[in-house]
Amino acid sequence: MQGLVRGVLLCPNMMGLTESNIYHGKRIAAMGYTVLVADLYGRGFSLSSDEAFAMMTELKDTPEEINRLNIVLEILSDDKHVIREKVGVVGFCYGGHCALELARIGAEIKTSISVHGTLTTTRPIVKGRTSAKVVVLNGARDSFVPLLHVIEFFKEMVTAEANFEFVNYAEAVHSFTFPKADIPGKMFYHEDICNRAFKHIESTLHEALI
Repeated sequence: MQGLVRGVLLCPNMMGLTESNIYHGKRIAAMGYTVLVADLYGRGFSLSSDEAFAMMTELKDTPEEINRLNIVLEILSDDKHVIREKVGVVGFCYGGHCALELARIGAEIKTSISVHGTLTTTRPIVKGRTSAKVVVLNGARDSFVPLLHVIEFFKEMVTAEANFEFVNYAEAVHSFTFPKADIPGKMFYHEDICNRAFKHIESTLHEALI
């Protein structure tokens, strides 16, 4: 195992491989992990907002979404520098949904961390399917995550007896970790909460991948 490190798959928001998502990856890599930022669309940096939304909508909650997630997870796990048994997933916005889906299908991961991600699913977790620790870092004022979705998520996790943790940041709306988010009341950057979220990510990864 000498020279090997723990791996983190970063599932980005719907925009894909943007500077902001890559920066998030570098921030996690600085914690001591090999990080793979997933490009689920295979389009690199060339996406406009309309293109990204259309591609996300077409992919979300489909078998192809799971197929692509499994492929990028396998690429990371097979990396010669990564300890295969010590891999976690962190996702932001749409990527938060993806992180939760990997836990729901029982992927070989130690933790799934969703940051301002959506909670609904077409494939709810079942008891005994995963031992991964599931963590949700949510903006309590996120209009994309209404209270009903939170309640349904709790029911899903409790029914499955999943190891889960849910953190609500009272002042946060959607996209609170992205500095370019600037739609007051809907999507907005919150520096303090962003830093608190990354501290939580760091402590969760350390605990799960130690």
